[in-house]
Amino acid sequence: MSAMRLREKKIKAWTRAKRVALIKSKNPKWDDLTREWGQPEIFRFTPKVA
Repeated sequence: MSAMRLREKKIKAWTRAKRVALIKSKNPKWDDLTREWGQPEIFRFTPKVA
């Protein structure tokens, strides 16, 4: 099983409070990270001038 799946199973076994603490540590404002799904990606290219 992949490391990602093992990590997911481990986190799912945690208490809700522990999962919420993890979310708050990584995303304290609870931003909707799915907001941009399905939107075209914007790539900004800044050429380096020598």
